[in-house]
Amino acid sequence: MLADGSAKQSTDADLGSSGKTVKGHINSSGGVTLGKARTGLIGCGAGGAGGEHNGPLTWEGHEVFNQLLGTTGDPNRFVFRADGKIKAPEAGEFKFHVRHDDDVWVWIDANRNGKVDGGEAKTRNGWSSNRYINNWLTITLPKEEVKFAIVLYEHGGGNHVNLRMTGPGSPGTEDAAGTGIRTKAKSGDKAAFNAARNANGGW
Repeated sequence: MLADGSAKQSTDADLGSSGKTVKGHINSSGGVTLGKARTGLIGCGAGGAGGEHNGPLTWEGHEVFNQLLGTTGDPNRFVFRADGKIKAPEAGEFKFHVRHDDDVWVWIDANRNGKVDGGEAKTRNGWSSNRYINNWLTITLPKEEVKFAIVLYEHGGGNHVNLRMTGPGSPGTEDAAGTGIRTKAKSGDKAAFNAARNANGGW
């Protein structure tokens, strides 16, 4: 933008090194250049704190969690929580498959009473070696929206959590879709992870 209110195309000299990096990710129509966009950013299943979004139950990579923590680099020793709703395509029995690094807790409010009841939640410690643990949790769901919560405790190193579901109308080949997803994270240890595993939003 010029002083008289008119505009001109910025050159590489105008942009500097940081601007050229951004420019390299944008095509002539203003879209993101295929193959240059990073995964795990807002719009790829990882909404920022303070708002709701719809998307796959997919959170992966340092950038995703750094956005929530307000940190940079490789974030370690933190607790992440996602809350929202999922809807089964048809009523029936569904098997959930989880991929996680590190400890994870998942709750599916199958009876829609807003409480963590027997058989609705499960914890798995450690990490899943970059693979899905298939048929990890079995839940009978109505053809209605039900609440879910996912809590992740990151010890160190890589960090991700993904959830899939197989059942009537859901082949389980992609991460499950959620609505009204809210995410947050904070520094914490195993005690913070344990305290966050509840039906009322964690902390």
